[in-house]
Amino acid sequence: MLKVTRKKIFVWCVLMLMSIFVSGCDNGNPILGQAPTSTDPSVTALTTPTVIAIAPKNNVVNVSRNIRTITAEFSLPMDASTLTTASFTLSKGTPAVLETGGAVSYANKMAELTLATLPILDANTVYTATVSTAATSIDGVALASDYVWSFTTGLVADLTKPTVLSTSPRNGDLNISIKKIVTATFSKEMRPSSITATAPSTFTLIDTNTSLNVDGNVSYSVVNKISSFKPVANLTADTNYTAKITTVAEDLDGNTMLNDYNWTFATAAASVLVELVPLAQASTYGIAATAGVTNTLTTPNTQIDGNVVLNPLDQCNAVTVDNAGGFGLCGGAAPAINGTVVTITYPDTVTAQNITDDLRAAYLSITPANMPGGTSIAAGTTLGAPIGNALVEGDNLFYTGVYTSNTSILITGDLTIDAQDDPNATFVFQSASTVGTAPNARILLVNGAKASNIWWQAGSDATLQTNTTWNGNILAYRDVTMKTGTSSCGRLFAGAFTDGAFVFDSNRVSVPGNASSPVGCQ
Repeated sequence: MLKVTRKKIFVWCVLMLMSIFVSGCDNGNPILGQAPTSTDPSVTALTTPTVIAIAPKNNVVNVSRNIRTITAEFSLPMDASTLTTASFTLSKGTPAVLETGGAVSYANKMAELTLATLPILDANTVYTATVSTAATSIDGVALASDYVWSFTTGLVADLTKPTVLSTSPRNGDLNISIKKIVTATFSKEMRPSSITATAPSTFTLIDTNTSLNVDGNVSYSVVNKISSFKPVANLTADTNYTAKITTVAEDLDGNTMLNDYNWTFATAAASVLVELVPLAQASTYGIAATAGVTNTLTTPNTQIDGNVVLNPLDQCNAVTVDNAGGFGLCGGAAPAINGTVVTITYPDTVTAQNITDDLRAAYLSITPANMPGGTSIAAGTTLGAPIGNALVEGDNLFYTGVYTSNTSILITGDLTIDAQDDPNATFVFQSASTVGTAPNARILLVNGAKASNIWWQAGSDATLQTNTTWNGNILAYRDVTMKTGTSSCGRLFAGAFTDGAFVFDSNRVSVPGNASSPVGCQ
């Protein structure tokens, strides 16, 4: 009979464990012998990069024959080594003849194809630019397909020098937020790499009293020709600053500015409560649109409690407004307004652009690039819950903070925003794509929460479905649509960075705190 001792049992167990360990290592898993898998919910499929803006624009005509730079802006950081004269090209004619002798550079999600100085492009000729699938993101993901666009040259070279059309803050502004992002809008499409905060600096911000430069980062938007200077740290309270753009800044044709452009402003004193999202002159405006408004004459008619700015397209239902402070005929369906309609010509030629600049600056200030570190909202899901459901933080209940969705934000049912008795509690919701609601959705404010302190940044459009009760300010990249019976206590801005139309259908939009706004709209 076999005698089993404790020593033999111990040796047998050790041998078995070693066998399991060795077989597991052969398959990449130290114990189970299986390929390693991730259960981390944060591990997701890599995002495909896209081209989001170009210059010159697609199908534009009369492009200068001496254009020197073609630009493409990407949705994601790209691998600079994959952006070369092989992956970013310009050609003409059929069969295509490549323009050679140029170079490609990349920085801040912006690629530039710089053409050879000579010869200038042919007159009245169609040129085709291409960014191929050889271009990849820093994660190694290629474009889904080649991005191709065309433009047609004119007869002559463009020697017109670019100018600064407007700035935010404006020259002489006071009580500016210490968190302010300084912007300048140009008259022409600019070469992004010529506008920089690093040597040779072309966009600088200086403490006027000490003459010291403020440390900051500069970016440029191809879509609306706006350059932004974002200070690395908060500005100093109660201090004078001078912003400057030098003659090194140049347009796509290589024309530099004729003179340096300087403007000054002063920050608010430390004792002054400054808004987290400063609206400046735009604070009294309930509606802003860059591509006009439409209104369906449904009973009750749309009502706006606050001012309206229509810039540059000053139309209501495709009819030019009266440019006397109202909507005019509006095809027989003019919204009611407790305020003034401001346009590019009324009450003057500068107010409308100032308001638009302030709203665009506000939009920029709450984007993830300028307000990073937001709490992630699960992608592809909705927020809110049916009436009466238990409150769940991060789903149908939110406390003060910044919340970020890498896709869209859709609200169904009720969503509660709780200020926890803090009258200054601020809430920012950032969406990479759309902001929207399902029919009958409601945003409920409790414990002192105010619509004026809630901000929704839409990376594309905002659509509020029928009978939605909305609270908060929407700043949308493009269009804003309100379906029948929807109301908003909060400002709504369409067209932060492209043509943005506003669509009404028996709605009410109220500026928080406006004398005509409903009771409780603050």
